[in-house]
Order: sequence, then structure tokens, then C-alpha cells
Amino acid sequence: MIHLDAICSPKMSADGGIHGKFIDGTPIEVKKGSLCREHVQKFHSAIITAKKDKGVMVGKSVPRTVYEKIAELKQEGIDIIVLRTQEIINGDFSKIREAGIEMRWQKNITDYV
Repeated sequence: MIHLDAICSPKMSADGGIHGKFIDGTPIEVKKGSLCREHVQKFHSAIITAKKDKGVMVGKSVPRTVYEKIAELKQEGIDIIVLRTQEIINGDFSKIREAGIEMRWQKNITDYV
């Protein structure tokens, strides 16, 4: 099993739009299904509130309209990196590394036990 080494938010609800963060404090938001423009807008606001300049969103699928919204918001100085769930399953973290986000990860969850 491959997983992201991010710290989960201790809140089960009212998490301020951020489900967790990477070691360097970069926020992460994970959705069970497809991402939509509204998810991106809310996460963008949460990133600003957290006083960060980037964040990572994970979703099962990512429609073109989401990428368009991210491009609009990037003009405001906030970079949102999007990963599809399948990329995590495949162990493809290149987008996170390219964005300069600090992460550690292990190939097997038992490495942490």
C-alpha cells in the first residue's frame, strides 16, 4: 500500500476546508468523488485563511472545468496541485515533488508500525 505522509486534521467536521497538511504545512483536501469548481473555490479560501500559497486536492476524477478554475485562481498567487486518486494508487507523486512540497512516504503502511 502506498500512501501520502500527511497529517490529518483532528477535526471530523468544521475543519475549515482543510483535511490535513504535509510536513511543511501545505494543506491537503481529499474528496471521495469527482472534484468540482465549488470544491476548488472553497479550498482556495481555506488556503488563504491558512496563510499558505499552495495546496493539494485529491479526487477520483478531475473535470476540465476544475483545471480552468485553478488557472483563474493561480493569477491570485495561489497554486492548487490536483491529484487523481489513481495517481496515488500508482505511487505517482511527481506533481507534489515538482511543487516543492516536502513529503515523506513509505511503500507499506507496516513500515510505520
